[in-house]
Order: sequence, then C-alpha cells, then structure tokens
Amino acid sequence: MNNLDLPTLHALALQSQGLKAKEIKELLESIPYPRLSDIGGLKQYLVSCGMMNYFPNEKDWNAAVQIGEKSFSLGISCYSIVSNNYPKYLRAIDDAPNVLHLRGNTEALNKLPGVAVVGARAITSNGEIITRRISKYLADNDWIVVSGLALGVDAAAHEGALESGKPSCTIAVLAHGLDIAKPAKNAGLAQRILENGGLWVSEHPVGTPAHRNFFVPRNRIQLGLSVGSVIVEAEEKSGSITQARFCVKQRRPLYAVVPHHESNPLNLLCSGTKLLVEEMGAFPLKGKEDYSEMSDRFMRQKELMTSL
Repeated sequence: MNNLDLPTLHALALQSQGLKAKEIKELLESIPYPRLSDIGGLKQYLVSCGMMNYFPNEKDWNAAVQIGEKSFSLGISCYSIVSNNYPKYLRAIDDAPNVLHLRGNTEALNKLPGVAVVGARAITSNGEIITRRISKYLADNDWIVVSGLALGVDAAAHEGALESGKPSCTIAVLAHGLDIAKPAKNAGLAQRILENGGLWVSEHPVGTPAHRNFFVPRNRIQLGLSVGSVIVEAEEKSGSITQARFCVKQRRPLYAVVPHHESNPLNLLCSGTKLLVEEMGAFPLKGKEDYSEMSDRFMRQKELMTSL
C-alpha cells in the first residue's frame, strides 16, 4: 500500500533509473497524467510518443513502490513537482526538487510562504538569544519559520518559533530521508515540531542517509518555502552565504543580523553577515526596532508572489 499518485511514482522510478533532475522535470511537465489511469496507460502513451526509454524497468518501478510503502507506513507524504499539493512557491524557484517528501501536518503548507531563519552552527550565546527573539516575533506575527534543524542558529530558530505557542509555526528542511531526524541532539526538538503541527521536509526518499553534499542544496528548499531569508551569525565562507546568494538570485528579500555598534559589543559572529549587507544588498537587522519594517517588507513580497 502506498500514498503515491502516478506522476510521483513515475518520478521516483525515473530517479532510480538515474536520469538527471532537469530531464525528469521536463518529462513530468510534458505528460498528461490526468488522462492516464495507471502505469499501463502511461506505457501506452510513451510508446505512442516514441519515448519508451522513459518507461522505467521493473526493478526501478519496484524501488519506487517500496519507497511509497515505507513512506506510507511512517506517515510520510510524497508529492511530485506536477502534483496539486506541491508548494507553489517552491515550484517557482530554479532547480526545485522533482519530488518532495513531507512528514507531519501537511496543512502547514497552507501557511506558506514562510520566512527562512538560518545561520552558523557555532552560535554565540547572544546570537542564540537574537535568533529566538526574531523567530518568536515572526511566529507571533503569523509567519511560519523555516529552518534546517542543524545545531546552532537553525535549532534556535525552531525553538523561538515554538515559544510563540502558535500551531504549525515552523518547518524543518532535512538533508536526508524522513524516517529519522538528525542530528540526534535535536531529535527531541524535531519531535516537538511534529507535535506542534509542523513539518519535516526533504527532497530525499525515506531511508536516505545524510551526506555532506546534501546540506548546501537544501538551502534552496528553505528559500523556496519562504518569502525571504534572515541570516543570523555567519562567517564569510559558511553555507548560509550560499542560501543568501540564492535568495538574492530569486529576488526575495534578504536580511542579515549585524552589530548595532561598530565595536560589536555582543561579540556576534558577523564577518559573513556584514559582507551580505556591504556587498550583496542585504537589509541590516541591528535591533528589535527593525523587526516591524522587516515584517512589512516580507508582507509586500508575499503579496507580490501571491499575485503572480
């Protein structure tokens, strides 16, 4: 038993077949799945179009079915990029995942777009306070906080959102399959996200282990679920800078926490965030007095994105 519609099952089988993501996306968008009742109908269609090479072999179909069955048993939903339930704001970015895996309350998707709050793993004590404060402010103002459950700023972002007491206030984007949440140190936090009506999200099928090459690409998913990004504490060569660059490329507002005074009295890790403000056009966040303007700018961006 599985929870996969035909395009999602096909996409997973094509991934098992080893096709490139761009090729899969173009194929998925070209096939009239609503007119096809089942795999047999898909095969007939591909044969009629001279595209039988895009009909996976039995091994790849079985691999897709197994992913569906395992996902169903764990309460994980899987949506292809052409499925109705796929988040439209994520679909709009460059290189959106062809299949999205979700564990938790999928109704949380109705609150999108959110705001991505990310930053350094080596967080300072003041950086943690600031991250929690920003995230709670956003959640209090009905934004869903999107982050990556990593140690440091990510964990503080989720915690700050949960402090608001509002349901479905945060989404964790993970760099592995959703059978388990990592890092293990944040397993309790991950569970509280689900208990609060939030979501775990990944582009990787159930059972996929975390890999160092998966962490940077997930930044695009965090941004794709969000109206913009807030970077808290980052060095010049951190993964958060990659997210910031993608945010700028997608023309979504970027904010960076920088010291309220040049002397950096709070000893924040800010070489990267200052770079974002000085060279990439990020809006500076220096204190609580900037939060209202930040939220207003995000709201204007949401209205713009919704109208498209």
